[in-house]
Amino acid sequence: MNVTVYTWLNQVGYLVTAGICSILCIRTLNMFLIPRPETLRKIFLWTGSFLLTGMIIYIGDVANLPPTFFIFLIAVYLAYSDDLLPKVTVSFMLASIVFAFNALDDSFLMKFNNISFRLLFWICLYFFIKKFGPPKGYEISPALWKLLLMLTLTPLGIVFIVVLSESSFYSSLSTRTSDFLLLCLAFFSFAGLLQSIRVLAKQYQLEQHQILNEMNRKYYESIEEQQFEVRRLRHDMNNHLQTLSALSDDKRTAYLTELIDSPALNRTVFFCQSRTVNAVFNAKYSLIEENSIDFTWELFIPEEIVIEEIDLCALFANILDNAIEACIKLPPSHRKIKILARTDKGLLVVEAVNSTKNEMTASGILKTTKKDKQHHGYGMINIKEIVDRHQGSLEIKMEGGIFSVFLYLSLA
Repeated sequence: MNVTVYTWLNQVGYLVTAGICSILCIRTLNMFLIPRPETLRKIFLWTGSFLLTGMIIYIGDVANLPPTFFIFLIAVYLAYSDDLLPKVTVSFMLASIVFAFNALDDSFLMKFNNISFRLLFWICLYFFIKKFGPPKGYEISPALWKLLLMLTLTPLGIVFIVVLSESSFYSSLSTRTSDFLLLCLAFFSFAGLLQSIRVLAKQYQLEQHQILNEMNRKYYESIEEQQFEVRRLRHDMNNHLQTLSALSDDKRTAYLTELIDSPALNRTVFFCQSRTVNAVFNAKYSLIEENSIDFTWELFIPEEIVIEEIDLCALFANILDNAIEACIKLPPSHRKIKILARTDKGLLVVEAVNSTKNEMTASGILKTTKKDKQHHGYGMINIKEIVDRHQGSLEIKMEGGIFSVFLYLSLA
């Protein structure tokens, strides 16, 4: 009876410990990829993680490694919303270190061959990745993901070759030693792969910042150029009137047409006291009217505000551009934009609401509908970058055909 109870308790302890290892495996994956919320997909992921963490891997045993790897790969593919390339790369990278450890444990460290030792491994691996892994919300370009995938093939290939090539029972001491060293090489190469992700993510972030800064600068320069043209034309109005009086009828008509189409003679609306924000809204207002968009606003932004004019311009210009682009795709009766903004208690608070039919990615970023996705889709990314740089917060929602953005920036 005591033996039965002991066996039962041992089995329960094994399942509990194996379950903890699976949870740590899933939490490790979540540091690299964005999980889907569906329950069925989570069950697939838990199954794949349970097999990966608990599978016995002996050198020369071809029955366990291939199906475990295949099931784990399918589970990650189904359970996460990232593109195929990141999911495959992260699966390969994690599988290489886990299979290498399992093979070392089962084939060479048999006196430690129990689930408790694997739990210790997963605890160490989880906290190692948490400390030295990529930052939350990191991004890497597809080209860099391809490079990482090529790097992960080496340790994973080593594990497959060592495990599937021969039986350790008949191997010589030198062969077993080389197998042990190769598995150790595959095991410790994970640290290099992890550092590569950190470096490439940082490099991609710097490249994105350079692109966004250049876009913001051009945004601001275009608004400044337009406003300068308005001021210059108004200043020269007396000269234009004298020129008109000296022209013939035909030339006078052409000259008047050119003046009427110029920004200086278009209606200027006062939106707020901030010269930069006022210029941005006036630059977009004609496009809003042309497309019959129901536009309402409440802006309480002072003339002097402790935010760079380039950032202020880019922030509101991107918000308006995204809202206008979304509304244009709808019937005129459904086109609505509402923007509220004010400074209060050391914060710039902005809320923008517009009708839309677009979709968001799993990370909460609005998908671009332009065909050239490589050079478009920076609007919300640009807004998020400005918010993060000013110690702010960004909240994006889309429900029932209504897209809303709520953000605040610190003015400290």
